[in-house]
Amino acid sequence: MRISTLPEEDQHALGRELADLALAMGPTWLLDAPILLPRPADFPDQWRPDLDGAELMLERLLTCAGLGEAPFTIDAYENDEALLAGLTGWHRTGGAAAFFAGRRDDGALRFGLDVRQLDDPESLSGVWAHEVAHAFRHVHGLVVADQELEEELTDLTTIALGFGCLTTNNAWRLRRSAELNGAYVRTETRTQRFGYLPLQAMAFALGLEVRLRLISGRSVELRAIRDVLEPAQRETFEATLTLGEIETRALVPIPPPARWRPVTLPQRVAAQALPTLEAPDAEAEAAPEPVIGFRVRQRGAFTPTSLLVTLVSGALAVALWPPWGLAVFLIVPLLIVMKRRSALECSACEGDVDADAHTCARCGAQLVDTIQTRNDRFDAEDRWRKAHDAEPAPAPANR
Repeated sequence: MRISTLPEEDQHALGRELADLALAMGPTWLLDAPILLPRPADFPDQWRPDLDGAELMLERLLTCAGLGEAPFTIDAYENDEALLAGLTGWHRTGGAAAFFAGRRDDGALRFGLDVRQLDDPESLSGVWAHEVAHAFRHVHGLVVADQELEEELTDLTTIALGFGCLTTNNAWRLRRSAELNGAYVRTETRTQRFGYLPLQAMAFALGLEVRLRLISGRSVELRAIRDVLEPAQRETFEATLTLGEIETRALVPIPPPARWRPVTLPQRVAAQALPTLEAPDAEAEAAPEPVIGFRVRQRGAFTPTSLLVTLVSGALAVALWPPWGLAVFLIVPLLIVMKRRSALECSACEGDVDADAHTCARCGAQLVDTIQTRNDRFDAEDRWRKAHDAEPAPAPANR
């Protein structure tokens, strides 16, 4: 064998399992089902990173698997171990990205999806492909008792259904990103792994499927498949394509078409659009609670600017006009203090307000009373709210 990335005994085991699976499903699936690629031509439906978008993608894959007429439901969750623990017999481990759990009492196929998968539609297509293969095996009575073996056979079923590029890429992904932060570049490396068979096994099985099609004269988008595969998967895939016809047929011994189980492949369906998101009902939304403020009598203290002006003007008055300069020096500060004590400010933003103002022109606070100092504003607000049976409003700036 010329596949150095996969032990020879694993190659023979995968070939036999793929042949047995093809016979059970009908070899038409393995040899003639369209091989889906992560591209708009194969996923023409509108996409949105929400459950509506995930539902359309799942519906398309179910249709491609011949299950388009089956009703289905999706349970949304986020790392819900309690939910997954209750699915005994339907999945092998916790932390599942998605699940298939048979039929509900009403006959609908039951799926589940961890909503964190909505961030990446390409990997989601592979996740859904695996769960649709579970559903296919369940509906057609192909499920085996050994759960670990069932998961591996489900991975192979994705290849026979034409989902192999999606799930082979999902077997292992490496993503690198870089972000410029000032004078430094921050790099991030992230890996993803879904499914149960290793990437070499998935790429080998996908290569066997394509090789069988080529030696039987069927059309294959070989270049497109190569282009979408991850680098590590592509290495094993291309090595598998170098197998000769005798080697390939020996690995995957499929009988003549006269002995095939009859299968009618499903037709492609037209692209579908997502339902329009409803705009929020303005009347139904609760009006924001007004910010409460108070008219506060300004303190009679000097500001730094007024103090400096007073000292300079007083010194000039004493120097230039001694008889009256001292009187001016004493009277001017008194007038400033009296003026400031007669002025009012908003307790929320400290902007000037009139004595009869009910709304602060600067911050929009609702002015409900007059208090003597800013230190009184908290007690005053508590008394006002208790009297009006209201919850505390958000604290405004500078409060």
